[in-house]
Amino acid sequence: MKKKGLSLLLYTIYVKIIYILYDHCGHVIYTEKRIENMDSLQELWTLFLSSLLEKNLVSADSYRLWLESLELKELTATEAKIYVPQAFKINILKELYTELIETHFSAMLGFPVKVFFYHDDMQALPILELIPNQSFEKQSVIATDVLLGQGYTFENFIVGTTNRLAHSACLAVANRTAQGYNPLLIYGDSGLGKTHLLFAITNHIHKNTPDSKILYVKGEDFTNELVNILTQKKPMQYFRDKYRSVDVLLIDDIQFIAGKSATQEEFFHTFNALYDDNKQIILTSDRPPKEMKTLEDRLLTRFEGGLIVDIQPPDLELRIAILKKKAEQLGIDVPNDVLFFLADRIKSNIRTIEGAIKRLNAYSFLGNGVIDMNLAKQSIADLLERPVSTMTKVEQIFDVVSQKYNISVEDIKSAKQIKEITFARQVAMLLLRRVTELSLDEIGKLNGKHHSTVMYAIG
Repeated sequence: MKKKGLSLLLYTIYVKIIYILYDHCGHVIYTEKRIENMDSLQELWTLFLSSLLEKNLVSADSYRLWLESLELKELTATEAKIYVPQAFKINILKELYTELIETHFSAMLGFPVKVFFYHDDMQALPILELIPNQSFEKQSVIATDVLLGQGYTFENFIVGTTNRLAHSACLAVANRTAQGYNPLLIYGDSGLGKTHLLFAITNHIHKNTPDSKILYVKGEDFTNELVNILTQKKPMQYFRDKYRSVDVLLIDDIQFIAGKSATQEEFFHTFNALYDDNKQIILTSDRPPKEMKTLEDRLLTRFEGGLIVDIQPPDLELRIAILKKKAEQLGIDVPNDVLFFLADRIKSNIRTIEGAIKRLNAYSFLGNGVIDMNLAKQSIADLLERPVSTMTKVEQIFDVVSQKYNISVEDIKSAKQIKEITFARQVAMLLLRRVTELSLDEIGKLNGKHHSTVMYAIG
C-alpha cells in the first residue's frame, strides 16, 4: 500500500477511536470507542507485521512461527486485542513479543496502546505487572516479599567480576553490617541486575526482621505521587509520614527526580529526616550522580557521602554462568558449545541473555527437542549482535579522533600540514591499522596518502 493510503487508513482509525467533545466550559473530553471493522483492522495489522519483517525486527522463522497467524480483533485508544489461534503460543507471545509489538505498533498508530492476547472464549488478559495496580495512596508500599516476587534473592543473583562489589555492598546493607554505606547508590545500564539487588535486599530484610518497615518505590512514582498531592491540594503530612517513617527506603531510578525542583526539594528533606534517624537509604541510577546534570548540588554531596558502586555489563564468564543457571531453572540441557556461542554473541545485558535461553527452550519444545548449534542460531537470529562493518568502524574512528582533538573529519582527511591536524591524522591512521583489517594502501587512500606515508605515521 502506498504511504498516502496508509496515512489515510491510520487517520480514519484514529478518528474512529477518539471522539473529542466540548462541554459547556470548553474543556476537551476524550472517550474511547471500540473499532470492529475487520477489513480495516486486518489491513492495518498486516501492514504492521510486514513492517516488522522489513525492518529486520524479527527473523523470517520467528515471524512464521509466532506472528503470522495472529489476528487483530479490536482496537481502542488504549488497547489492542489480538486473537491467538493456537492457545499454547500465548505465554511465549506474552513473554517474548509483548514489548516489541507494543513499542512498534504504538509508533505506527501515533498513540500508545497495550497489547492483550487471547484464545477463543478465554478473556483477553494483560501482562501482569510486578506490583498490582492499586489506589495511588497504597501504591509502592511493600508489606511482604510476595508483592516483589520471591524470585529476587541474593541466592539466585549470579555473581561475577563485573557486579561483585555491588552484590557485596547490598548484602552488607541487608545484614545491617555496613553503617557507613548510607546512602548506598548502585548505577549501571538497564538490565544488569540493579532492581534484582533492591528486591533481594527487601526480601532478605523482611525475612530476617519481619517488623521492619520497608518502602520500595520508583523515582517516577515518587514524583507522580508528590505531583498528585500538590495538584489535588491534599495534606502534605500524609506524604511525609509515609516516606519518613520507614526503616529502609529503596528508590529505583533516582535519576528521574533530576531537573524537578519540587521533587528534589521534598526528597532532600526526606533524605535528611531518614539519615538523621539512622535509617537506611538505597538508590539505583542509570548513571553516576556527577553525570546527572540537573541534580542539585546539595543532593549530589549527600549521595557522594555514602557508597557509590557500579555494575558493568557481564563478562564472558558471567554470561556463561547466567546461561547455565537459566537453563538449569528451565530444566533443559544445553551443550557447552551452544552456551559459549550464545555468551560470545549476546553481550548487552542480563535480560537479553536470559531471553536467549527462553527462546531456545521454546523452539526446542515446539521442534524435535534437540538443542544444537543450528537450533540456537535459528531461535535467536534477531537477538544476535551483528558484526560491525569495516566502514562503520572507520567512520567511528574518524568521529572519535575529531571529537578528541576538536578537529573536523574533513581536516583530518585533508592535505593540510598544520601541526595539530597532522598529529590527529597520525592518530587516526594508527587506530585504523590496529582496529580494522584495512591494508596500508587502503588506509592511505582514506587519508589521501601513499602507503609509505602511512608506514611512517604509525611506525
